[in-house]
Amino acid sequence: MSGQRMSLLSQINDREMFWNAKVLVSRMWHYRGGTDEGAIMHTDIVVLDKEGTHMYGRIPTEPAISLQDVLQEGSVYIMKRFMCKPSKPTYRVVDSPFMMQFTRFTTVDPVVDDEEDFPYCTYSLMSFSDIPIPDVIGRIIAVTDIVVVHSQHQAGPSDTRTVVLQDQIGNEISLVLWGARAHEFEVEEVRAASESTVVIAIFVGTLPKAYRGIKGLSGSSACRWYIDEDPPEMNAFRASLAEGLPAVTAHIPGEQAIVPAPVHEPPVELTVQELLALDPFDNLKKQFIVKVTITGLGSDNRWWFLSCRKCHKTAYTSGWQYRCSDYDCSSIIADPSYYVCTFESDGANEAEFMFFDRAAKQVVGKPLMTLIHCKYPVHHLPLEHRLLLRAQT
Repeated sequence: MSGQRMSLLSQINDREMFWNAKVLVSRMWHYRGGTDEGAIMHTDIVVLDKEGTHMYGRIPTEPAISLQDVLQEGSVYIMKRFMCKPSKPTYRVVDSPFMMQFTRFTTVDPVVDDEEDFPYCTYSLMSFSDIPIPDVIGRIIAVTDIVVVHSQHQAGPSDTRTVVLQDQIGNEISLVLWGARAHEFEVEEVRAASESTVVIAIFVGTLPKAYRGIKGLSGSSACRWYIDEDPPEMNAFRASLAEGLPAVTAHIPGEQAIVPAPVHEPPVELTVQELLALDPFDNLKKQFIVKVTITGLGSDNRWWFLSCRKCHKTAYTSGWQYRCSDYDCSSIIADPSYYVCTFESDGANEAEFMFFDRAAKQVVGKPLMTLIHCKYPVHHLPLEHRLLLRAQT
């Protein structure tokens, strides 16, 4: 659109290049990669207009840093010259066909004392049995203390806190809060309040997870909660409950919890010779660091294979389905997966290293399907792999 005209969020679409709107920032969080530490990579927001229409927005690194001290949750702003794009199919914080995209030309001006004209929160509540489960409501029945975990997919340890929710008919689900969110949850106030009344909470911006087949939720930087406030859904939930329910407990009952990832020992630095001398069966869960230089690539030039979706072993085509190479595995579904073989040396000894899936993607620097779409044969090493060798020797 052109000019200075303000639009309602329901009017915004991707047929115009730029839009202007007066909105309240309901939620805001900074994305810093896989942890809560490090530089801001982008800032995410959920905004509302006076009609209660919501929209998700993403602010790239440069404008995110400049707006870091300007944007605040619960405040109203006039946002001008932002772009509108279709919502991402794989990640939707709120249900909306479009999302806001900020550029270096987007301006954000605060509006003072206008918050009362806007709703303060937005959510799309679902039952515990629905997937995905971005926003849920329930009675808090248990909360843990802080538990430090270090999973194999994280560079360092993280603090977690697990909250167990129960719906009106007794179904339970566990929500694991991570990092700063685990510390921000006011556990003592919740436990104290539960001594005299039930504690009802709405959690928004969660992600569905599973552990040993048990479905649960994960709450990181995008997660927010509203406890014992006054939206109609919360009042209706409270009215549906029986009297005399027990207070919030300090521990999670048995296998109903989503158990945090196990704590791993810090990686140990080894030489190539020391690494080769290890018994792999005694060290399956351990992590090691080896400083090496790539000296060559695998002789067969194979760089991807069909991976069984269930056990991740090699799979083969079998008619219109797939067959796992493990005859005890019944899976008939397979996906292309990276396989990069290299020879590497620490100056004294050389060994063969094989990289699969996410590790191989980090080494090559490109998604597998991007290279497959270039129509490289499975035994013809892509240019990206050959450049990798040249860059590391």
